[in-house]
Amino acid sequence: MPIILDMKSKVNVGLFFCFFIFRNIAWGQLPFCDKSSGVLKDIPLSPELVSGIKDYAMDSSNCENLTSSEASKKEFDKAVKRDRDNGEKIVKVSSEPTFRNSNSVGYTFQNQILKPGESMYIRIPSDLAKKGISFVIVGHRQNPATDRGRTPGVKMDKIPGLTSVQLYDPNRAENERWRYWGGPSSGSNGAKFAEAGRHFELEGLYQWSKYGHIPIDGKGSISFDELNSSMGRLVNLGEDPVEISEFTIKVNPPKADEFVEHIFTKGTKFGDIVTGDGYKNGGGQITGGIFKDALVLNGYSNKAPSLPANWKYKNGRLIIPLPQGKILTGVELNVGDSHPDGVKNSDGGTGTKGWSRLSVYKTDQSGKMTETLMQNENVPPEGVLNTGPKKCGHVIGPGEVLVVEGKGRVYLAGIRYGLKEP
Repeated sequence: MPIILDMKSKVNVGLFFCFFIFRNIAWGQLPFCDKSSGVLKDIPLSPELVSGIKDYAMDSSNCENLTSSEASKKEFDKAVKRDRDNGEKIVKVSSEPTFRNSNSVGYTFQNQILKPGESMYIRIPSDLAKKGISFVIVGHRQNPATDRGRTPGVKMDKIPGLTSVQLYDPNRAENERWRYWGGPSSGSNGAKFAEAGRHFELEGLYQWSKYGHIPIDGKGSISFDELNSSMGRLVNLGEDPVEISEFTIKVNPPKADEFVEHIFTKGTKFGDIVTGDGYKNGGGQITGGIFKDALVLNGYSNKAPSLPANWKYKNGRLIIPLPQGKILTGVELNVGDSHPDGVKNSDGGTGTKGWSRLSVYKTDQSGKMTETLMQNENVPPEGVLNTGPKKCGHVIGPGEVLVVEGKGRVYLAGIRYGLKEP
């Protein structure tokens, strides 16, 4: 997340700040500093990615399986009414996504505020509701203008804003249908602390098969089985208002006829594509926050460890030729962005947490972008990100390549992608 100093600050304060974060610049996290204002500028995306961002907008016409049945819409409306009648303070209901591809759906919001106790409901398209949840992203913050409970010089917020992400699985016992992620949290029901700031923080709730999911309000125990969710909701369980900018759901990629896999960090294993069985990190927390021999994606370096034949590493981007005549089913990336500094982070792990982003796209033989699979997605300290094509059933043509690009310093421990016959 870019850090911006108050423009009214003195120039010498800005210069001192730039000098103070020089080691972060060396790591590729915040490479541009405007000496006249003390403003740290975000890393620019590559020209190819900038030109292809419009392609990421929701367009379901390319995928015949991107369905949203009338039955699922009616069931969603019925559930919203039921919960409102039961006293739920629902202030926003969203049924139409902003963007879609074969394994994800995303909603973006403008000035969406949740006061303490309020919630917003979001429908998950019926084709995705049948598949296991793998990843959730929520963009949220506390507005500095309304934030209370902070003392200058003290990190603790005595009156926090807390966002709980809850997913509804209609196939479970009635009192265990609303569930939350079993990973690190700041409050009850998996609530995540919303930082006060000018920019929205993108929280990544990743690898649900690894971290599990738990019924809300202590109504049951943690489960690691596949979670199929027909809707989600965001609830403010804190004492200060929170603002919501984004909600994205990803499901497990489909099984393929064959997988192509390359491991950079020894010991890394992807495991089963649905259950996650056999998954293992070769780097990250088990090695003190270090991803040994990982491919570093940062937009600057051309130095890379040994690569498979025909793969290239140029300007910090990994370029993979795709086999003509096959269909790409999905891409998985074992990544992390914790700094190799030995510092204990806010999650209790080792290594200062980074601010990196990851993008994946395809280009044709002329180098023109043809499809964006992942755009500027937040990288966890360690974990697996996945994405799928928007153009379902697209047969790979001559010269098509897959490009993996980091914004900031992303450590790629391994990559796996699936292929099937037309």
